[in-house]
Amino acid sequence: MLEIRTTESVPVSKFSPRTYVQRYFQLMPKPAMVAFTWGFALSAAAAVRKKDDVKNHLFASAAVGTVVSAMRNNFASGISIGLATLVLGTFWQYMRVSENGLHGMVMQPTSAGIWGGPLIWKAFQWGDHDVPKERY
Repeated sequence: MLEIRTTESVPVSKFSPRTYVQRYFQLMPKPAMVAFTWGFALSAAAAVRKKDDVKNHLFASAAVGTVVSAMRNNFASGISIGLATLVLGTFWQYMRVSENGLHGMVMQPTSAGIWGGPLIWKAFQWGDHDVPKERY
């Protein structure tokens, strides 16, 4: 939809669901090929190496860079897209395997914060929550 609005590849007078779907399928093969390459290379690297770490993203981004370079016939764009997918994949891997993700601890919306909870509710008499008696 964004491509149709910005480049006016389909005139507004001729725009319909059929022309939208037709244009979508014209634009879909290249991004779908890149996404398939990234997913397949990432899964294959993890299966062959029997490890789930950042190096799998290195191999997947190299495969994506090669595919983009071949599709565009431009080595520099392949390197750029490969590096971008490596950085994004590294962040995604870190977020996936770390305990708190990239955002750190998320505040519980029903408590007084990550340091609060039933003690603060009891102090201010907010709600009917009991202070836990279990000690760890």
